[in-house]
Amino acid sequence: RHVLHPTDQPGTRHDARRCGARVGARVGRVADSEHLLRRALELAPGFDAARANLATLLYRQHRAADALTLLDQLAKDGDVADAHQNLRAAALGRVGAYREAIAIYRDVLNRHPDQPKLWMSLGHLLKTVGDQAEAILAYRHAIAIQPSMGEVYWSLANLKTVEFSASDIAAMDRRQLLQLRRRFQLLLQDPGLEDAERGLLVRALRALVLALDDDPGGEVRDADRRVGLVHVLAA
Repeated sequence: RHVLHPTDQPGTRHDARRCGARVGARVGRVADSEHLLRRALELAPGFDAARANLATLLYRQHRAADALTLLDQLAKDGDVADAHQNLRAAALGRVGAYREAIAIYRDVLNRHPDQPKLWMSLGHLLKTVGDQAEAILAYRHAIAIQPSMGEVYWSLANLKTVEFSASDIAAMDRRQLLQLRRRFQLLLQDPGLEDAERGLLVRALRALVLALDDDPGGEVRDADRRVGLVHVLAA
């Protein structure tokens, strides 16, 4: 409680307010978080980390215009500024300033081209302004970096002008197989599984591993060991 509601006595650390605000936001106490961050900025107007946290908090509360007012006051250069610029672009998109947001995303991606989520966000904005060809290129940049991004395939499909290649389909299939493998792994951890059920799951998991052509975590070996143990206990 002291962290969420620190006193304003001399010597109170502004960082404590910022940390308290972050904790408050995580547990749903958004109003408390906003109050702490604004108080920290009153006491330390140059506290950019608190200003960035407050901008993020407001953006997540669908107050993009308020977030932009704060972002305008942040540093315009340096590595940390790129994160601020990403948030600024997202907020600009929320208020309809699409072209300005696109320009910011392109600027950041020129320096950091290996960010699939930024390519996806750029694609969304390009699609919004009707530049489908450029949107497709941005989406394909995203999945070239991270082929498992299902939202990007969905966005491409929604354009209705895109034909998926064999490699696209293979990537989508692989993502589904990986999800299925994870489900089987979780089911195998159930101590209440019957011996026959566990055996079926192991065979299904083995087929998935063969389809994926890998066994990175040794799932097949571990599953075989577990089934063997079940047989020993049942004997």
